[in-house]
Amino acid sequence: MLIPWRTIVFVSLGMLLFLASSSAAEPVQFVVLGDIPYGKHQLERLKAIGETIRKNGFPFAIHYGDVKTGSSRCDDALLWERQRAIYDLIESRVFFTPGDNDWTDCDSESAGGFDELERLEMLRSVFFTDDLPSESAWRISRQGPT
Repeated sequence: MLIPWRTIVFVSLGMLLFLASSSAAEPVQFVVLGDIPYGKHQLERLKAIGETIRKNGFPFAIHYGDVKTGSSRCDDALLWERQRAIYDLIESRVFFTPGDNDWTDCDSESAGGFDELERLEMLRSVFFTDDLPSESAWRISRQGPT
Protein backbone atom coordinates (compact mmCIF):
# COMPACT_ATOMS: atom_id res chain seq x y z
CA MET A 1 0.00 0.00 0.00
CA LEU A 2 1.38 3.38 -1.01
CA ILE A 3 1.36 6.13 1.60
CA PRO A 4 0.15 9.51 0.24
CA TRP A 5 2.96 12.07 0.17
CA ARG A 6 0.97 14.49 2.34
CA THR A 7 0.76 11.87 5.08
CA ILE A 8 4.53 11.55 5.01
CA VAL A 9 4.91 15.35 5.18
CA PHE A 10 2.58 15.71 8.17
CA VAL A 11 4.09 12.80 10.04
CA SER A 12 7.56 14.19 9.35
CA LEU A 13 6.46 17.62 10.56
CA GLY A 14 5.07 16.05 13.73
CA MET A 15 8.33 14.22 14.33
CA LEU A 16 10.35 17.40 13.80
CA LEU A 17 8.18 19.29 16.27
CA PHE A 18 8.63 16.47 18.76
CA LEU A 19 12.40 16.39 18.30
CA ALA A 20 12.64 20.17 18.64
CA SER A 21 10.79 20.12 21.96
CA SER A 22 12.38 19.87 25.37
CA SER A 23 13.85 16.50 26.28
CA ALA A 24 11.75 16.61 29.46
CA ALA A 25 8.51 16.92 27.47
CA GLU A 26 6.24 13.94 27.13
CA PRO A 27 5.73 12.70 23.57
CA VAL A 28 2.40 13.55 21.98
CA GLN A 29 0.76 11.07 19.67
CA PHE A 30 -1.95 12.23 17.31
CA VAL A 31 -3.70 11.12 14.14
CA VAL A 32 -3.16 12.57 10.66
CA LEU A 33 -5.43 11.53 7.82
CA GLY A 34 -6.85 12.79 4.56
CA ASP A 35 -8.18 11.74 1.19
CA ILE A 36 -11.18 10.30 3.00
CA PRO A 37 -14.18 10.02 2.74
CA TYR A 38 -14.48 9.61 -1.03
CA GLY A 39 -17.92 8.00 -0.95
CA LYS A 40 -20.57 6.30 1.16
CA HIS A 41 -18.40 3.23 1.83
CA GLN A 42 -15.57 5.46 3.08
CA LEU A 43 -17.99 7.40 5.29
CA GLU A 44 -18.58 4.12 7.11
CA ARG A 45 -14.83 3.49 7.24
CA LEU A 46 -14.31 6.98 8.68
CA LYS A 47 -16.79 6.19 11.48
CA ALA A 48 -14.74 3.09 12.34
CA ILE A 49 -11.55 5.16 12.29
CA GLY A 50 -13.20 7.63 14.67
CA GLU A 51 -14.08 4.81 17.07
CA THR A 52 -10.45 3.65 17.02
CA ILE A 53 -9.18 7.19 17.61
CA ARG A 54 -11.48 7.71 20.60
CA LYS A 55 -10.80 4.23 22.01
CA ASN A 56 -7.04 4.86 21.97
CA GLY A 57 -7.30 8.30 23.57
CA PHE A 58 -5.56 10.41 20.92
CA PRO A 59 -5.69 14.08 21.98
CA PHE A 60 -6.44 15.44 18.50
CA ALA A 61 -6.48 14.68 14.79
CA ILE A 62 -5.43 16.58 11.68
CA HIS A 63 -7.34 16.06 8.44
CA TYR A 64 -5.37 17.37 5.46
CA GLY A 65 -8.31 17.63 3.10
CA ASP A 66 -9.68 16.01 -0.02
CA VAL A 67 -13.02 14.99 1.42
CA LYS A 68 -14.22 14.00 -2.07
CA THR A 69 -12.76 12.88 -5.35
CA GLY A 70 -11.78 15.59 -7.80
CA SER A 71 -14.64 14.67 -10.12
CA SER A 72 -17.35 14.37 -7.43
CA ARG A 73 -19.94 17.13 -7.38
CA CYS A 74 -19.11 20.06 -5.13
CA ASP A 75 -22.61 20.51 -3.73
CA ASP A 76 -23.21 22.34 -0.46
CA ALA A 77 -24.97 19.30 1.01
CA LEU A 78 -21.91 17.13 0.35
CA LEU A 79 -19.63 19.62 2.12
CA TRP A 80 -21.91 19.70 5.17
CA GLU A 81 -22.09 15.89 5.23
CA ARG A 82 -18.30 15.58 5.11
CA GLN A 83 -17.78 18.34 7.70
CA ARG A 84 -19.98 16.46 10.18
CA ALA A 85 -18.19 13.17 9.47
CA ILE A 86 -14.73 14.70 9.95
CA TYR A 87 -15.53 16.76 13.04
CA ASP A 88 -17.18 13.71 14.63
CA LEU A 89 -13.82 11.87 14.66
CA ILE A 90 -12.91 13.47 18.01
CA GLU A 91 -15.38 16.02 19.29
CA SER A 92 -13.84 19.50 19.38
CA ARG A 93 -10.35 18.27 18.51
CA VAL A 94 -10.02 17.98 14.73
CA PHE A 95 -7.96 20.44 12.73
CA PHE A 96 -8.86 20.60 9.03
CA THR A 97 -7.13 22.09 6.02
CA PRO A 98 -8.80 21.94 2.58
CA GLY A 99 -7.38 19.85 -0.23
CA ASP A 100 -7.46 20.63 -3.94
CA ASN A 101 -10.40 18.28 -4.57
CA ASP A 102 -12.46 20.28 -2.10
CA TRP A 103 -12.49 23.50 -4.10
CA THR A 104 -10.01 23.96 -6.99
CA ASP A 105 -11.32 20.91 -8.86
CA CYS A 106 -14.92 22.10 -8.56
CA ASP A 107 -14.78 23.98 -11.86
CA SER A 108 -14.74 20.77 -13.91
CA GLU A 109 -17.97 19.75 -15.62
CA SER A 110 -18.16 16.46 -13.72
CA ALA A 111 -17.83 18.33 -10.39
CA GLY A 112 -20.66 20.70 -11.27
CA GLY A 113 -18.85 23.49 -13.13
CA PHE A 114 -18.71 25.72 -10.05
CA ASP A 115 -16.54 28.80 -9.72
CA GLU A 116 -13.63 27.59 -7.60
CA LEU A 117 -13.36 30.80 -5.55
CA GLU A 118 -17.07 30.62 -4.74
CA ARG A 119 -16.51 27.02 -3.61
CA LEU A 120 -13.59 28.14 -1.45
CA GLU A 121 -15.88 30.68 0.24
CA MET A 122 -18.50 27.99 0.78
CA LEU A 123 -15.87 25.61 2.15
CA ARG A 124 -14.74 28.31 4.57
CA SER A 125 -18.31 28.93 5.71
CA VAL A 126 -18.84 25.20 6.32
CA PHE A 127 -15.55 24.31 8.01
CA PHE A 128 -14.25 27.55 9.54
CA THR A 129 -17.07 29.80 10.75
CA ASP A 130 -17.03 28.84 14.42
CA ASP A 131 -14.26 29.44 16.87
CA LEU A 132 -12.07 26.41 17.24
CA PRO A 133 -13.38 24.49 20.22
CA SER A 134 -10.50 23.19 22.26
CA GLU A 135 -9.08 22.37 25.62
CA SER A 136 -8.63 25.59 27.58
CA ALA A 137 -4.90 24.86 27.96
CA TRP A 138 -4.36 24.82 24.20
CA ARG A 139 -3.26 27.98 22.48
CA ILE A 140 -4.75 27.95 19.00
CA SER A 141 -4.55 30.66 16.39
CA ARG A 142 -5.91 30.82 12.87
CA GLN A 143 -4.24 32.45 9.91
CA GLY A 144 -6.15 35.30 8.30
CA PRO A 145 -9.85 36.12 8.36
CA THR A 146 -12.38 33.32 8.03
